[in-house]
Amino acid sequence: MKFIKTSFAHSQLQKRRHIIMKGLLVTFEGQDGSGKSTLLKLVKARLKQENFAVVVVPEFSSRVLGRFLQEILMQNKFLRLNSTGPSALTETMYILSDLYSQDELEIRPALQQGMVVIKERHIDSILACQLPKIVKDYPESDSEQVFQWLCHICGQLTEPDLTVFLRVSDAELKRRIESRGEQATENDFAVFKKRQKIYDRLAAENRHRWLEVMNEGNPQAAVQIIFEEVERRLGAR
Repeated sequence: MKFIKTSFAHSQLQKRRHIIMKGLLVTFEGQDGSGKSTLLKLVKARLKQENFAVVVVPEFSSRVLGRFLQEILMQNKFLRLNSTGPSALTETMYILSDLYSQDELEIRPALQQGMVVIKERHIDSILACQLPKIVKDYPESDSEQVFQWLCHICGQLTEPDLTVFLRVSDAELKRRIESRGEQATENDFAVFKKRQKIYDRLAAENRHRWLEVMNEGNPQAAVQIIFEEVERRLGAR
């Protein structure tokens, strides 16, 4: 399978985005068990306490496709539809369709109203989570071309103003995953390693919006770091 290498009309996308957006989009990224959901709720509470208008957009929507994805995720934590053959492209398109619906129906309207929008997983998860699956399912594909292709089809999504990446040691990830009654296998960590390589690339290419936070100690310390960065970026507008 061949993927056509494409490039962003980056300046045009950025020009379009700044015209329509007044609020701040904050996305939470990280491996499974890194504490995204927990910290997201704490950050929301802190923002509301400080009288910021804030809304949380979950990983998947409450619409039909979003509910379907949540059901699949409960059965398979890596969101695989087919155990006997390739299905990564179908999975990617389902996830993207749901994400575009969230972007058009929830994220952009809230940003237009000047709200702080907090989103669990966004564009960076599409790249970090789906790229390894596509390359695995279609071995003849070129990983760089797939990366560029994914960037292109994500090109009309709203780019985050701030991406909070939660980093946690493998030992702590294993402890957290097992505390939820789930297994943390060598295969899981092999997948995490592939994802991390992509996250590291995204961090290097998007330093203007990337904030890495260690999330192993007191969560309130992490909340303070994130809150101060949100406040700083809002104040700079």
